[in-house]
Amino acid sequence: YYFFVSKSCAADFNSNATAALANSTAESKQPKTTEMEYLKTLIEQKKDLRVILVVDSKDNYLLDDFHFETAMRLLPLHTQSKILGKRPEIRKVSLCNQLLQLFGCAFLTGKRPSEIEFVVGAHGKPRIKDGSVAYSMSNSDGITVMYLKRSEPTTSVGVDLATTKDCEQWETDYLHMFKDIFSAQEYLYLQDLPCGPIRDSTF
Repeated sequence: YYFFVSKSCAADFNSNATAALANSTAESKQPKTTEMEYLKTLIEQKKDLRVILVVDSKDNYLLDDFHFETAMRLLPLHTQSKILGKRPEIRKVSLCNQLLQLFGCAFLTGKRPSEIEFVVGAHGKPRIKDGSVAYSMSNSDGITVMYLKRSEPTTSVGVDLATTKDCEQWETDYLHMFKDIFSAQEYLYLQDLPCGPIRDSTF
């Protein structure tokens, strides 16, 4: 897996992608190239590439109305309309989600964003029509994440984000609700931690 993190997916733009990853990290032995160049190299060299892209929509870049409008214009009009129809406090998250979706799919397929055709799958989630890339997206607390891999048309993948703020809404001993998703070792480790912020952040 290759893990890239960006403060704002709207921080840069070129003809082959809708956004650039501004401050990214990958393997500890990453070559001294720009993040975009490194990602391009990975895509060219690895057939079974799996990538996780993470964007923080709370970056100050999108607080500027001009930057927000410029980023919006990278998307089709019907998508812009959907974003503007959302509550003001989640519009930046929605914008980053849509830009990251286009960026990730365009980069992994080598196509221009305008050449990618999305359809709605059986469970109501968007997917690339030709099935050449499987992906999943999730939002939580201003963060958007995208997991992608080259795939056969029938392949499906999944990713989900959570925040420690969720833990505040649950009962104190909430671990039992999630026992099935942890290994025995992980579950015992979490059980041994004191209730509160330490357990919540580790969880």
